[in-house]
Amino acid sequence: MQLFVGLFGLTAFGITWAFLPETSHYGTRGIDKLRQKEEQGQVRWRKYAVNPLSPLGLLKAPNIVAVVCERRRDFVVFLTPYASTDAFEFHSSGVGIR
Repeated sequence: MQLFVGLFGLTAFGITWAFLPETSHYGTRGIDKLRQKEEQGQVRWRKYAVNPLSPLGLLKAPNIVAVVCERRRDFVVFLTPYASTDAFEFHSSGVGIR
């Protein structure tokens, strides 16, 4: 089983390396091209402040709000102890579980 997982991982790595060459070749990424332009004097770096609350703007979309609320409801359901819900259905006191 471990051999199969290892071979699968190596195969996945080989496919990624072959079909996504920008992950392995220097100078093909956008940041590399930008640094080359900076060295030539075509681009100047600017400092700017990052707003950490900007992702909250995604909550303007109603479909994203619906998904967030649904995921939160599922999380609350998982927090309910199974023994307490089981006791009501089968009329047991749950003494063996404690």
